[in-house]
Amino acid sequence: MSDRRVAIFRKRLLSYSETFIADQGQLLPNYIPIYCGYDIDSSGQYMISGSKQVLLSQHSRVPTLAKLGLRYRLGGGQRWLLEMARQNLSLVHAHFFNDGRDAIQLATRLKLPLVTTLHGHDITKQDNAGAQPRARQAFFSRVDCVIAVSRYIAEQALRRGCPEHKLRQHYIGIDLEKFT
Repeated sequence: MSDRRVAIFRKRLLSYSETFIADQGQLLPNYIPIYCGYDIDSSGQYMISGSKQVLLSQHSRVPTLAKLGLRYRLGGGQRWLLEMARQNLSLVHAHFFNDGRDAIQLATRLKLPLVTTLHGHDITKQDNAGAQPRARQAFFSRVDCVIAVSRYIAEQALRRGCPEHKLRQHYIGIDLEKFT
């Protein structure tokens, strides 16, 4: 395995239903996963328990204010950002559109490329990616690569303003030993 590191960003690490995120991180052949986010979702912690995790909630006295400060470019989360910088990361990979929007500040502040995977409801539901055209435009202009997990999701991303040159369609495989 390489010593290159990728920040796998999810606002809450990690829901029990997001086995695919944990598996992708653990099976990366060329990167060491560093799971990062704002706080813990204990329902899926067992999936990434042996991996490095860097949480805003562990590096801030008032995580909610730090999160808002980061999101709206008001400062905040400095200790978390310093810890993230110490990880010697090569890129940030966010899962889901709204998490990608939050990861923009992380990637920008760390001067790293940002990849975001779109999984479904995050780009197809009107109240997510459909309701705020300016937010979508800002996201698509900043993100370096958008991964769509199916042709349908790729089409939805294009309809909502994703530049074609930033879009990659990539199906997520499943471990047939786990799911019969």
